[in-house]
Amino acid sequence: MTLYKEMITKGIYPDTYTIPYVLKACTKFHALNEGQQIHAHSIKFGLNSYVYVLNTLTRIYAVCGIIPYVQKLFDESPERDLVSWTTLIQAFVKMGLAKEAIQAYFDMCRENLRPDKMTLVVVLSACSRLGDLSLGTQIHENICDIHDIYWDVFCWQRIGCYVYEVRRCGFSSGLKPESVTLVAVLNASSNLGSSSKESRAGLISEAEEFIANMPIEPDAFVWGALLGACRVHGNVELGESAMKKLVAIEPVRDGAYVLMSNIYSSANSWKDMLKLRKAIKERKVKKTPVCSLIEVHGIVHEFRKGDKSHPRNEELRKLLEEMAIHL
Repeated sequence: MTLYKEMITKGIYPDTYTIPYVLKACTKFHALNEGQQIHAHSIKFGLNSYVYVLNTLTRIYAVCGIIPYVQKLFDESPERDLVSWTTLIQAFVKMGLAKEAIQAYFDMCRENLRPDKMTLVVVLSACSRLGDLSLGTQIHENICDIHDIYWDVFCWQRIGCYVYEVRRCGFSSGLKPESVTLVAVLNASSNLGSSSKESRAGLISEAEEFIANMPIEPDAFVWGALLGACRVHGNVELGESAMKKLVAIEPVRDGAYVLMSNIYSSANSWKDMLKLRKAIKERKVKKTPVCSLIEVHGIVHEFRKGDKSHPRNEELRKLLEEMAIHL
């Protein structure tokens, strides 16, 4: 942004290549204010009608969760390519608008645009969130009609719809999916909710059987997906087994311990949770620090618990103390 501002100051105006690159930088840091300035410049210099510029503009508003701007830019775009539609769908998914995402996908298909792998993964994650069997089947039929399906995408389309059928059809065909595919199918055990305890237990058992019959060695992503499913459905015994496998692969990461601690807590297994916390201390597992970000006058400030490295730390501490008095 500094170089861009310097360029403008010297009377050098941006073109259709400059604007997208600057917007990508803004998107990376969620710099909405700067992105809006670039948006204004694109209008000022007559660049806002180019699809590449519009796509990067749409992207920053999507990342920042401003759906009305995303929709407005998309609707006003004189030309819409695959990236335009994928960005719109991804924005809907990000904001939890799964139905709108899937509707946008079908609208895109009516425009005779051929979805790529990224588009399919995004829209199928929306299908997963809904856990709608009939809709999943509809997506499946639509994709099979218009796309040369790769095995991993073939699995993705069934997320949250019919795990057993994917495993049976896929593995019996001799095809070897990658770990991302397997994680996607395992996530169905979490996303397919059920009011029946027996049905939920069945889904977890299916996931366990799925791993046992995998044609590749389960990695941390696979065990993490299973552990996550155990947390959702409260399966302590299988959760412990998955945690051990995950810890064996990633002994110093805290994710497995945090998930297992949540499982124990939900099951009121307080003694087991205390034992787990003791093990965390003994093994000196470091927690991944949580941070918060705030943008002030174009500068992004990052804060972590116990961190005193900020140059205005003392000033901030005094301000917090003053605020605490009035709370």
